[in-house]
Amino acid sequence: MDQHSFYLASDIDYIIDRFRTYISFLNKNWNNITGRPVVVVVLRSDLIDIDPIPKNVIQTLKKLKTGYTNGVRVQMGKLEDFINTSCVTSLDFVFREDDDEDPEDKLMDLLQSSSDFNQISNFLSHQNIDYRYQKRYRIKKLAQIRGAVKRSYSYSHHASDSSVAQNILNSNNIDDQDDQTDTNVLNHIRADEHTLSTSNRRDNNLLRDKEVHDIIALLPHASTIQDQADILHYLCMNKGIEFEFEHNGHHVTVRDLIQELYNRACKQRVWWCVRHCAGMLRMRNESIAQSLIAILAQQKQLTIGLPPTQREYVLTSPMTVEQLYNTIVSATGNDPTMVMLTQEIFVFLHTFINTEPQLFAGMIRIRVALIVQVMLGELKRTLQSSDEDTTDHLLNLSPHEIKCLLHIILSGKEFGITEHSTKPAPELADLPKQERDMRIIRNEIKEASARKLSVHLNWTDHPSEEEDDDIGKHGQWIRRRRLDGALNRVPVRFYGQVWQTLEKCKGIKIADYILYNSLTQEMTQEEIKFALRVEEALNRVPFTEYRQLIVEACVIFTSLALGDAR
Repeated sequence: MDQHSFYLASDIDYIIDRFRTYISFLNKNWNNITGRPVVVVVLRSDLIDIDPIPKNVIQTLKKLKTGYTNGVRVQMGKLEDFINTSCVTSLDFVFREDDDEDPEDKLMDLLQSSSDFNQISNFLSHQNIDYRYQKRYRIKKLAQIRGAVKRSYSYSHHASDSSVAQNILNSNNIDDQDDQTDTNVLNHIRADEHTLSTSNRRDNNLLRDKEVHDIIALLPHASTIQDQADILHYLCMNKGIEFEFEHNGHHVTVRDLIQELYNRACKQRVWWCVRHCAGMLRMRNESIAQSLIAILAQQKQLTIGLPPTQREYVLTSPMTVEQLYNTIVSATGNDPTMVMLTQEIFVFLHTFINTEPQLFAGMIRIRVALIVQVMLGELKRTLQSSDEDTTDHLLNLSPHEIKCLLHIILSGKEFGITEHSTKPAPELADLPKQERDMRIIRNEIKEASARKLSVHLNWTDHPSEEEDDDIGKHGQWIRRRRLDGALNRVPVRFYGQVWQTLEKCKGIKIADYILYNSLTQEMTQEEIKFALRVEEALNRVPFTEYRQLIVEACVIFTSLALGDAR
C-alpha cells in the first residue's frame, strides 16, 4: 500500500486490520499450492514513530511472536529465512520480455522516484514573511476565505463563486476599522452559509491579479492547517490546481502546496484535511473497480449520489477505474471530500461482502449516499450536535473508524446508548468540546464493534417486555427502520410474497408508482427484474423510515392475501 497513491496506507489501524483479514483469507484459500505463502509487512517509520507506539502494533507483534494470530498458525522472521520453503512465481506483468530496459535499472529508478517523492517540501513554512500587510488588513482578507473547505461539502448550502469573490473585491472599498470590527467581520464570515460552487470553478477572470497576490501573501501568515487548507482550496477552485506563482522565493504551483499539506496532514492524522487534499489532487483508489465487480458478482447493485435528485447513479455493470471515478465525481457534485469518502466505502463494502456476506442479506441495491447520511444521523443522535459539527466529527474519523462504523450500521448493532454518550467520564469535562465529542465517538465505536448482539430481521420474534421497554426508551425502533430503509433491506422471500399478492389483486400503488397485476405474467416471482421493479417503487419514498414502514405494511398485506393464520 502506498500512501502517495491513496491515504489508506497512512492509517496504522487500517493496515493492521487489513493484515489480519488477509491472513484469514490465505488460511481459507491457500489449497493445493506448492510452497508456503509469505506475507511481507513494511512498517514505515512515520507509522510507528509515535509516542507512545500504537497499542495495536504492539499487540499484533506479540501475537505473531507467539505463533498464532486470529486462530491461524504463523511464523515471524526475516525474508531470507523463508525463501527456500516459499511459493516462487514470476512477475511477468512487472517486467515484460519485450522491454529493452534492464529490470535492475528499472527497479532502481522506481525506488529512486519513490525516495524523491517521500522528501516533503517545506513551502508552507513561516519564512520570508511579508510584514507589509497590517494585522487588520490580513484579518479582513483571511475572513473572506476562512471556512471555504467546510462550505464546499455537498451536505452544505451552495452559492456561486462570484458571491464570495465579490465580497473580496468589495472589501477594498471598506475603510480600515479597529481590531474589534475586524474580529466581528471574521466571526460573521465564519458563520456565513455562502460557499464556493464547484460547478462553476476556475473562472480565471474572477479575481484581479492584485487580489490573487494578496491571497497568496496570506499563506505565510496562515499558521493552522485549517487556514492553509481554506486558502489553497480557494486558489484551486478559482485559478486551477496548476496555477503557478512565486512563494518564499520559489516558483511553485497550487498542486505543490496541496501535496505538501496532504503529506503533513497524513503525518499528523488530520483526516478531514487528508481527505480534502486527496480530493483536490484527484487521487483514486485503484481497487474501486474490483470492489464494484465483487459486489455485482453477488447480484447486488450500487447507487451513488443523494436521492431524489438526478445525480443518483445506479451502477449495474463493471467499469474501469477512470469511468467509475468520473461517475463518483459527477454524483457527488465535485465535492472533493465526498469523492474520497465514497471510495473508502467502496473498498470497505468489498471487504465485508467477501468476509461477511450475511451482512447483505435482504439487500439488492446498496445506496452509498444514504449510508453516509445514516452515519451522520448516528453521530448526531449520539452527541446531540448540530449538522455542521456532526459533519466535522464524521470527517475527523480515521479510515479504520469509518470501516468500523459502517460495519455497525450493516450489522444493526446498538450504537450511542452506553454511558460514554449518556454520562461522559469526568476526565473529559475539561477537554475542548471538539476533542471531547471525538473521544466519546471513538469509545462508542470501540464498544459497539466488540458487541456480539445485533438487530435481527425476523420480525415475527418479539423481544421480551423488559427488552422492549429498553429499546423504546432509546428510540431504537425508529433507528432500526432508518437503518434498514437506508440499506434497502427487506425480509427473506419478500419479493416473492409481493408477487403472490399481485396475483390476487389488480395492483399495488406505492408513492404514485403502480405495480400492475400484469407483471406476474411477464416475470417469475424469483426473477431479479421483478425485485428491481419493486425496489424502484419503494425508492420513490424519500424518507428511509417511511420506506421501511411501507415494507412492513406490504408484509402484513401479503399475510392477509395468502391467508396466513398469523
